[in-house]
Amino acid sequence: MHVSEDSLWEANLSGHNLIHILTEKSYNSQHALSFVTELLGWQQPTISTMGTGCYFPSASRSTRVPKFIERFLPRELQIVKRLDHKNIIRVYEMLESTDGKIYLVMELAEDGDIFDCVLQGGPLPESRAKVLFRQLVEAIRYCHSCGVAHRDLKCENALLQGFNLKLTDFGFAKLLPKNRKELSQTFCGSTAYAAPEVLQGVPHDSRKGDIWSMGVVLYVMLCANLPFDDTDIPKMLCHQQKGVSIPGHLGISEECQDLLKSLLEPDMILRPSIEEVSWHPWLANS
Repeated sequence: MHVSEDSLWEANLSGHNLIHILTEKSYNSQHALSFVTELLGWQQPTISTMGTGCYFPSASRSTRVPKFIERFLPRELQIVKRLDHKNIIRVYEMLESTDGKIYLVMELAEDGDIFDCVLQGGPLPESRAKVLFRQLVEAIRYCHSCGVAHRDLKCENALLQGFNLKLTDFGFAKLLPKNRKELSQTFCGSTAYAAPEVLQGVPHDSRKGDIWSMGVVLYVMLCANLPFDDTDIPKMLCHQQKGVSIPGHLGISEECQDLLKSLLEPDMILRPSIEEVSWHPWLANS
């Protein structure tokens, strides 16, 4: 398979360069490795195997890397290496050059994301929203079963590959303790998708925060709008406590409305787990 230089997208994240190589599922990782080495003009490096990827040991790292990069990037790389699910963007290789650049060889989701889909076409038919949301549920169910909370679920991170949804961007993801519940006080993600307890800065279960964010994603798919206006945070918190309002003219089914209200439950203790979400009648009824 031929890959051109146009297949590379380079982004600078606060001084730390990341290059994402978007590839097809069938793309051979060894070919990707050879392509990257040739394109970047590297000499043949010493390669040490790390899980399913290859790592280029770096001679030195910059001492000026921002603290949040030092904190979150290693965690993201650790997490994406361990995830393997049909509804999660696959990372084929992770490479590091001697100048500290990190290269991710990733699966391509060629059809954009949920945000662009709704922006261009308006509210999704409930039947299509159900198919996509069920796949998001399966992705998060898998993550939570692996002890991973995503913490940045939003429409832009739900990519499309034909009729399939692919979850991506684990930059704020967190590994959870196996044998105990650990509460977080870190604000992560986008304000419009953040649960009330996250915005309030109180100790919270990151998995329940994921559930709330899933509710916002589902609402956007069905209504082509956000459930709460995030331009005024205190006012938004007040509206969140009153519960979500679902437009009647869209003809959303009672079962679907019930699920939406459950996901956007302001009390995180009453909010369902991902297992309970997967059992909801709206998802069970194909």
